[in-house]
Amino acid sequence: MFKLVRFELKKIYKTRTFLFMVLSFFALILMYYTINYFQANQLYNEQILTNQNTIHNLEERIDDIKLLLELPDIVPAEKRSLNDALQLLESTIEQSKERLEGLRKKDWDLVISSYIEEQKNIVQEQSSFGFESKDSSLLNRSLFTLESNLEKNKWLKEKGITPIFPLDYSITVYDQFDTNEEQQALSMAESFSADALFFQYKLTDLVFTSLGVLFFVLLFGDIVTKERLNNSGPINLLRTQPIKKNHILISKFIAIIIMSVLIIITVSLISVVIGTLFSRFGDGNYPILKYGQNETFSFLSLDLFLIQSFILFLFVILFVFSIHLFISTAVKQTVISVGVTMMIIFLGAALSSENYLSAITPYMPFSYLSVNEVITNERAVLIGNFSINFLTGIIVLSITTGLIWMIHYLVSKSYVVKKEIT
Repeated sequence: MFKLVRFELKKIYKTRTFLFMVLSFFALILMYYTINYFQANQLYNEQILTNQNTIHNLEERIDDIKLLLELPDIVPAEKRSLNDALQLLESTIEQSKERLEGLRKKDWDLVISSYIEEQKNIVQEQSSFGFESKDSSLLNRSLFTLESNLEKNKWLKEKGITPIFPLDYSITVYDQFDTNEEQQALSMAESFSADALFFQYKLTDLVFTSLGVLFFVLLFGDIVTKERLNNSGPINLLRTQPIKKNHILISKFIAIIIMSVLIIITVSLISVVIGTLFSRFGDGNYPILKYGQNETFSFLSLDLFLIQSFILFLFVILFVFSIHLFISTAVKQTVISVGVTMMIIFLGAALSSENYLSAITPYMPFSYLSVNEVITNERAVLIGNFSINFLTGIIVLSITTGLIWMIHYLVSKSYVVKKEIT
């Protein structure tokens, strides 16, 4: 079996198509890092500019109030009101100046503390009075979002973690936006960082999805079909040897998994090296929001999140290629086998997103294709079933993969028996 696997690995990495696709994939990753690097710097500069504008606007309002206070005919009640407003504005401008100084000196403790104080007041008013703020950034955002963002900033301060901007804006599944507002909110809430570990997080959000599954299926999609186009193909040569057909397929399956893992690890190592060289390694205990039942929440450390996402995606790959190899044994053309595989995957994913199937969704392997949503329990909230989680995903994908191989074995055995009879 070991020799067969090694033989399959050689055939994979020596093909031009494989080399082209892998090198293109690496190039895209480098481009994606470049985008994140410049976006992170731009976001940091925007934070400074925003605070400068805020201070300027506050100073103008303070000057206007002082002019009003100097009017000779001002009534005592109005004067008291203006003095209260002046005191509030002076306090706010002092806070903004401290934040600006912290941003310029990269005194993150000072910066985070200023945001915490601001968010405490907002959360307190929202929870006590349910006020409607004139601040457009608060519109349609739930109390859950405001509280979780506040607690995230407290986590950053307590553990001395370098913040990733924005600190004052986030969105969650409990927020309600129309189409235009949602696009704006997503843009405002998106975080960028050139740090190696956080870039890994951004990569998982891009690769450990149906898009990543599609890439790997296209990369290895012809591993069986390309060898069955004629009677002189490599797979037919192997069948003339004292080797069982199932062993050939298993060796191909193992080779695919090994190459997939190597590609993911190589991409991770490259991005870590680049991220560390151009920025910093990052904080393994950076908080990742995890939804709980009854609108509760907790935080996963970034390093634990990355480990879980890698493991779950590996099981997704095992499941998907079990399906694909099963289809490839019955179909002679790569385009058809890949097309059928992707159709099954996308139809299964669509079906597992239907709310009327929420009771059985945790037991559908297609529910776990979007790895990040599973680990953070975002998918559990959207479906309304918290049985959809990391552990259940591992169990369901393992059992389903085993069943596919069992069916394949039985079908193959039945075919051999029928052939011997005829």
